[in-house]
Amino acid sequence: MPEALRLALAIAAKDIRAELRSRTALLSAVVFAALVLVVFNFARDPTVLAATDLAPSVLERSVVTSFQLDTVLKAVAHGRPMRHVWLVLPQVQVDLGLDRVIATAKAVGLPMLGLRQNMLNAKVVATVREAGLGIGGWACNDAEAIARLLELKVDVFTTDRPDLAIAQRKVLGRG
Repeated sequence: MPEALRLALAIAAKDIRAELRSRTALLSAVVFAALVLVVFNFARDPTVLAATDLAPSVLERSVVTSFQLDTVLKAVAHGRPMRHVWLVLPQVQVDLGLDRVIATAKAVGLPMLGLRQNMLNAKVVATVREAGLGIGGWACNDAEAIARLLELKVDVFTTDRPDLAIAQRKVLGRG
């Protein structure tokens, strides 16, 4: 046995013996475990619906987004009617072209594309909708971008500034 391992085991054995003699750690662990059981017993309300009963309503309001097409496809495989959005990087949109991005999404059964907000305009939104797909935007983090996407009537968009989105909805009379 290597010397370092032998020393580590000797130190561990000494620490275990010291803990067993004082019993402070053991007593603390028992008290902690009892408190956790009591708290969780009172925290769980048996009259509330089981999580499996709530899952369908949560899924209906969920939107799964990813830049990785494989990740979105795995989410699609696990349930509907969740909304699944393939977040398309601008370089992918430029390299493939919008028509091929749409064809790829349709070929794998994705219902919605999410394009970076600066890659969206009325023509792009119309093209995606004519193909039978939903359209969303991402990186909408300033009032101008949020207002533009609300004017384009995209289905969904992501923002780090929900306060600006709510304010813009009110300005446009939609909030």
